[in-house]
Amino acid sequence: MIVIGLIGCLMILLFVHHTIKDVMSPPFVLSGIWLFTYILLLLFRKSTVDLSSIYYLSFLGGLLFFILGFFIAVASKTKMNRHHLRENNNNLRFKLPYIQIFLLIIFILFCVYLVKVVKYVSQENTFNFWHTLSTGKKMGLFKIPLIIEYSRSAVIALSILCSIIFFCNATKSNKRYFYLSSLFAFFYVITAGNRGAIFFWILSILFSYLIVRNFNNRKLLLIFSRMLIIILIIFIYTSLIKYVHIKDDEAFEFSKYILKHYFTSAPIAFVEWMKSAKEYMYGANTFRFFIAIFKHFGGNIDVVQTVQEPIKITKLGEETNVYTVLHYYASDFGLFYAFFIQFILGITHGFLYKRACFSKIISVSYVALLAISYYPLLYQVFSDQYFTLFSSWIQYVIWFWIFTNPAFLIKSKILETSTT
Repeated sequence: MIVIGLIGCLMILLFVHHTIKDVMSPPFVLSGIWLFTYILLLLFRKSTVDLSSIYYLSFLGGLLFFILGFFIAVASKTKMNRHHLRENNNNLRFKLPYIQIFLLIIFILFCVYLVKVVKYVSQENTFNFWHTLSTGKKMGLFKIPLIIEYSRSAVIALSILCSIIFFCNATKSNKRYFYLSSLFAFFYVITAGNRGAIFFWILSILFSYLIVRNFNNRKLLLIFSRMLIIILIIFIYTSLIKYVHIKDDEAFEFSKYILKHYFTSAPIAFVEWMKSAKEYMYGANTFRFFIAIFKHFGGNIDVVQTVQEPIKITKLGEETNVYTVLHYYASDFGLFYAFFIQFILGITHGFLYKRACFSKIISVSYVALLAISYYPLLYQVFSDQYFTLFSSWIQYVIWFWIFTNPAFLIKSKILETSTT
């Protein structure tokens, strides 16, 4: 079944490339991810895991439904090449003094948060900065002020928008706002306590750059290859500092194990879960955000945890608690419901792609929305980051709307000298 899935993904990849001619399109990216996953399963798991289950074709099925939704959303644009459709907006800039006031507020919060972090780490330092903060949060010894937690999405959203505006119009002021907002955002993401925040911010900035600069496919593939190397380095490094018991002479073998485990365990876990008889949760996952709101206002209902129970995936006892994106929805109403959700997600990605890429004038808000949508797209092989982070997506949409409002963002009539 793995070979069938691999061939199917390859055929879809070639079809998407022939039709859209854009290696950065969501269908091409997702097809490439699942193709890569099937290859890794065949290379690293063939001798230790039974890969003959028909459920291994579930990922190919989900991909087909995603692509169907995407093509319905982009409609007639599918046969166009986005590299010939758009011109850059080279006159974007923030409106004064609103952006300066907001950056001043962020700077004050940043200083307060920085002092709190430095004070705690200097007093409670264990193995490293990352481990100290993570342990402190888990044990309740390090508590982040509520205003800092709620300002995190605002800081990251502003950083993404500043990057887009700088990439469009590299003036001195736009460059200054980009560097300042990036500094604040970088500190916020490295102290968030999880790698997801780091990857989300980095990927959002990177894809913003790629969308705005509108490179050809050859250039994009070169950038993607470099990006993959950088992401793997960050992933391995954060894994090493997370597991502080690893010795220097064990680092290489541990890195190989981490890569094999993280990039192949989720599909195996989903198949093992599908083989066992499970009761449906009837929307507890899909509608978790609304259930949480109902409970907050006094409703007598339980909110499911986003962290799943671990499951054994090999006879040697190897475990994982991630099950790919399909599990989150299949556990609600079954596999075909998960396919339906993939269809809806394909429509959503297609809508954002059409608005952001098939326009002669760059829409900053749609470029930002498309850029952040690549994070849950790339994460599909591990778990769901769509509905589980629904409240976060709402916050980003609101902040993008605020920062692209005429009160903040305007088109300059007199351009500054470019500093490229």
